[in-house]
Amino acid sequence: MRLNVIFLALICTVLLQANTFKGDGYGMSHKEAKKESLADLSYAIKSEVKSSFSSHATSTGDKASQKELRVSSDLPIIGSEFELSAFGSGYKALSKLDTAKAKPLYEGKLESLRKEIDILVVKVASQSKSDQFRTYSQMLTLLDNYDRYRSVAYVIGIKDITEPKMRSSEVKLKLARLSQSFESLNQAVAFLLKDIKQDNLFIFPLKAESSNEITSFAKVVKKMMQKHLQTSRDKKSASAIVKGNYIADEKGMTLSVSVIDSEQKVLFANVVHLDKVAFEKYSYEPKSIDFDKLLHEGYITKSSFQARIKTDVGDEDLLFVRGDEVKLFVKLNNPGYFYLVGHVDQKGKKFSYLLDLSEVEGQTKFVQYVGLEEANKWMLLGEFEIEPPFGIESMQLIASNKEIKKLPEAYYDEDSGYHILGKDPKKVALATRGLKKKKSKTAKVSEAVLMFTTMEK
Repeated sequence: MRLNVIFLALICTVLLQANTFKGDGYGMSHKEAKKESLADLSYAIKSEVKSSFSSHATSTGDKASQKELRVSSDLPIIGSEFELSAFGSGYKALSKLDTAKAKPLYEGKLESLRKEIDILVVKVASQSKSDQFRTYSQMLTLLDNYDRYRSVAYVIGIKDITEPKMRSSEVKLKLARLSQSFESLNQAVAFLLKDIKQDNLFIFPLKAESSNEITSFAKVVKKMMQKHLQTSRDKKSASAIVKGNYIADEKGMTLSVSVIDSEQKVLFANVVHLDKVAFEKYSYEPKSIDFDKLLHEGYITKSSFQARIKTDVGDEDLLFVRGDEVKLFVKLNNPGYFYLVGHVDQKGKKFSYLLDLSEVEGQTKFVQYVGLEEANKWMLLGEFEIEPPFGIESMQLIASNKEIKKLPEAYYDEDSGYHILGKDPKKVALATRGLKKKKSKTAKVSEAVLMFTTMEK
């Protein structure tokens, strides 16, 4: 508990300096531009927390509280102001979150949610076990919302927050104990989802805690979830998304899911417990934890120059299977240059490479320029089809507002068709990050990371 208090105090202290958070977005309609700018604003808040924490951890050697950092790119934004203008053939939106104006709104929202939660805490104490499960499920939904608003509240400098009488971890434990421990994975998934009322849902695979890798177990669970829910293949047209995670120990496994709408409101949350026999035949432990941590730790930096990378289904919890067609996008918020370093960890293969971005010869083959007209727009780099071999793949996006004149050294491998940087992705990732830090003092640089898993159908 002490670590948690220290960490939260750190966030408040460091981030009180930020008076306004901003996000830019471009779209063919006002609505699309505003949505993109809110996503950018949310990412700016995440960047502020991550980079401030990273600086603190590096200077003090305090890595222990890393586990306490739970900041999503999809945060609930209230009280933002917009400036809309024509931009090319579409519209540009600038969203601003003034911390002074936003504080009372978030304080009011948190207090309202806290009161609802505390009423249920009192109510559940006198209920039968069958009624308790339903009440704890309602409580967990409210707590999921509370935690998401609280993340933003800490970032905008709200210090004194009265916590609910119960926390999410306690409620999840209560729910796990109240539900039967299932020996059938399919029955457990059915129980987990049985009270979801929404349809047209986009389902993300469940993640193991503290990992961005999607396991074979997560793929199996996602297939089962699709059989029990009315789903959408298109995230943009879906009414809501389903996300969750799992954690295993010597006693079994706990699965948890949340249904989240387009306004980042949690509509439903639930938990179920599995006996070991229900999941032990599946591969459920992430295989690339060390590389995952190395790749994602410290890549976000505070800067007015920002670069992002995503697929057409987002940038988190990514699982693709044979035959899927995936679009890759890059966005720079200001004119600049970028290149991509890919890392492959597949069965029998482990290497890193420079990604070709054009047909020209020489170094410019790997470097692309984003001009003023393209800034703040998602640039389509291409579409690729998922085919074997399967495994873990990652992309490091390195961008600069100055011309990139030096790249990591690569050689062309005729057998694979890749411009290979090395056979050890850890060393390559570190070297690439080191090269980024050696830019001149006048250059602004930014890095983004994308990790995805590919599997057979």
